[in-house]
This record gives sequence, C-alpha cells and structure tokens, in this order.
Amino acid sequence: MRRLEPREVAMAGDVFRDGRKRYPSDLTDEQWALIESLIPPQRLTRRGGRPREVDMREVVNAILYQCRSGCQWDMLPHDLLPKSTVYEYFAK
Repeated sequence: MRRLEPREVAMAGDVFRDGRKRYPSDLTDEQWALIESLIPPQRLTRRGGRPREVDMREVVNAILYQCRSGCQWDMLPHDLLPKSTVYEYFAK
C-alpha cells in the first residue's frame, strides 16, 4: 500500500500537515501555487538580519482564517501560528 503524503492526508479528511486541523479557509495546493510567487522574498540587510523562521503558507492560512471567521486576533486557534506573528505579516 502506498504511503500518503501530508497534503493527500489533508485532502482525505481531517488532518493538515504538521498534525494541525484543516480549516475551510486553508489554501489548496493549486491556490498556493498561484500566489506563492507574489509573497516577497526575505529581505536581508548588509548587516545580516534574522532568517525567516515561519512557513509563509501557514501565515497566509492564518490570515485567511481570521478574515473568513471574523474572529479577534486573540481568538485564533492555538494550532495556528501565534497571533503576534500572523498580525505582524498582516499589518505589513
């Protein structure tokens, strides 16, 4: 029997990658392929800078969840990224 990839498991039911719940607002692979190139690359200064440590797809998924549900930032589900991280990208 063939082993399912994380994305296939998400499409098959209840779990998204990294073991988190799949929400109706989550991007499909096809949707992500359309917008991934629109996400600006990480900008590093001459002095360096901190490398990006978050998955931008997860940031977009969390922003879409908040926009779709209308919840307060404090009410983002705990299995999404921290509200401070998500809001920082949302406010840019």
